[in-house]
Amino acid sequence: MDLLGFAYIGSGGRHAASQLMLDQYGPNTSTPESLLLVHSAKRRAEVAPGVGSETDLWIVGPQPGSWAPIFSELHNELDRQFTAMKKTEERALQKSKRAIGKFIEKLSQRRPDSQGGEGPPSVPPIPPPR
Repeated sequence: MDLLGFAYIGSGGRHAASQLMLDQYGPNTSTPESLLLVHSAKRRAEVAPGVGSETDLWIVGPQPGSWAPIFSELHNELDRQFTAMKKTEERALQKSKRAIGKFIEKLSQRRPDSQGGEGPPSVPPIPPPR
């Protein structure tokens, strides 16, 4: 519909659009990648109030007026891939949280240098990871 290559509607539309932009979705994105990115964007948009987990997926085009529903086997595979991707992301996020926590802890334990420096930057207390 525009230079972005997509349009959106509904209460989760802005969340989905942001995700598609982060994923660099565009008019030339392949069909398999488009299916995964659009499905992922919709699933991530479920954090918006009023966006449910039920999804009807349709492919529109390529000719004007042409469309087809996404069959359940493909929909299920998109869900499986999204779930696997989310688990990998969550593990990476937790690892990064631990690493930055350790880094901040090291910074807070530094002593002022003998050159009259200011010492460590002011670091607010950080609660332990959950």
